[in-house]
Amino acid sequence: MTAQLKIMAAIILAGLLFLGYNYIGARAVNIYKAEQLVLQLKVNKEKQDKYDVLAEKYEGILNSRKVKVEYVDRVVTKVIEKPVYQNVCFEQEGLEAVNKALRGD
Repeated sequence: MTAQLKIMAAIILAGLLFLGYNYIGARAVNIYKAEQLVLQLKVNKEKQDKYDVLAEKYEGILNSRKVKVEYVDRVVTKVIEKPVYQNVCFEQEGLEAVNKALRGD
């Protein structure tokens, strides 16, 4: 009986050692993969930052080369409420011509 117990104890011990070894190995692999992922993310971020700087420079060059056109429309309205030369000795036709000139017609 004691031989059987020794064999069973040895088998259980071997199983525990095997499971522990696999657990430690799997944990080490997971840690390694996590470290590699972090490194890859850092490299990707550095590349993206570099591309962003280049893109900003390129956009600046494009903006400096664009033709900038600005259209300004202004309307000036002249309103003449009282004709100026009504009391001066002009004929009616002359008075109308002067008033038209002042109105800009």
